[in-house]
Amino acid sequence: PNAYFKLKKVQHFAKFNPISTSEQISITGELTIKGLTRPITFMAELKKGEQNIVKIQGEVKIDRSNWGINYKSPSLLDSVKDGIISNEIKIKLDLTFRPADGC
Repeated sequence: PNAYFKLKKVQHFAKFNPISTSEQISITGELTIKGLTRPITFMAELKKGEQNIVKIQGEVKIDRSNWGINYKSPSLLDSVKDGIISNEIKIKLDLTFRPADGC
């Protein structure tokens, strides 16, 4: 299924430091999968590079059954114990932002 993320809030945990090349941030938003939208918050690392390039890397773990992804979900097949696909899905985020031309 397709997934969409709508950014709602980015929280910095320290005052901006022009000398530092990275900082921890908290990202809050809404994740939509299969038409179901749920709020999520996760930690990420923001890195400042040369030529005003900014990279954000992080990961979030979600329970796939909260978004209706239920194939072989333990919540549906309580009698089957081992060999089941985990409900936990890890989503990795690796974004690069470059200034627009003329900035």
